[in-house]
Amino acid sequence: MKPYSKDLRLKVLAAVDRGMSRKEVAEVFGVSVPTIKRWLRRRRQTGDVEPKPIPGPPARKGAALEDHLPAQLRANPDITLEEHREFFEETHGVKASTATVSRAFKRLGLPLKKRPEALRSAMNKRGWLSGGVVAIFCGNFAAGRTSTINGTGEQTRDYVYVGDVARANVLASEKNGVPSGAYNIGTGSETSVNELYELLVGISGKDLGPKHGPAKAGEQLRSSVDPTLAGRLLGLRPEVGLAVGLKETLRFFSAL
Repeated sequence: MKPYSKDLRLKVLAAVDRGMSRKEVAEVFGVSVPTIKRWLRRRRQTGDVEPKPIPGPPARKGAALEDHLPAQLRANPDITLEEHREFFEETHGVKASTATVSRAFKRLGLPLKKRPEALRSAMNKRGWLSGGVVAIFCGNFAAGRTSTINGTGEQTRDYVYVGDVARANVLASEKNGVPSGAYNIGTGSETSVNELYELLVGISGKDLGPKHGPAKAGEQLRSSVDPTLAGRLLGLRPEVGLAVGLKETLRFFSAL
């Protein structure tokens, strides 16, 4: 609970000093009579009515959220409040309630979209709402924050630039006679999270060393796709290399 301000305390005690009854002062200023008695006693004992400092470490979540949310919202404009909370906890290693994140949104005046529960459930099943490590890292570089790498960082993924994914969709819509089915869109190459982060450090020129957190239970350790079918039937070959794609993504996040 936020303490009453010193200005209010002085006004309350000044009213008492002018002869108003404590009950009247309580009604006028919206404080309780026991609170007024406590302030009077504190003034007698210390000569001041400065609020006592709140014990414990200083609050850091609010400031961290306000630094983090704008970039996170740019990268993920359609995710829910709960998903924003999960992103924040994952990137900062700090627990935050949904209410805390909601208050940060309100303070910043940021829009928050709501998604029908049925659609959100379907998207979750397809993995469309999982946090992309590239977006998380780039958002942190833009804000000058340290990123957390889960586990050793040697887990690998097949990173493909969004422009190549968009081009694959255009080719699929324009090609006649291409059979329907599932086509892997990727590079066929594995890159570890550690390698990815080192590339981002080099491209951005920012000396932001990562910290390592606990590994995620059940996380896939290696992942790459076979894009042969898309290459043969769609004529698709990724045109944007990893370093170039990361540079464009950092620029999008205003990290360059």
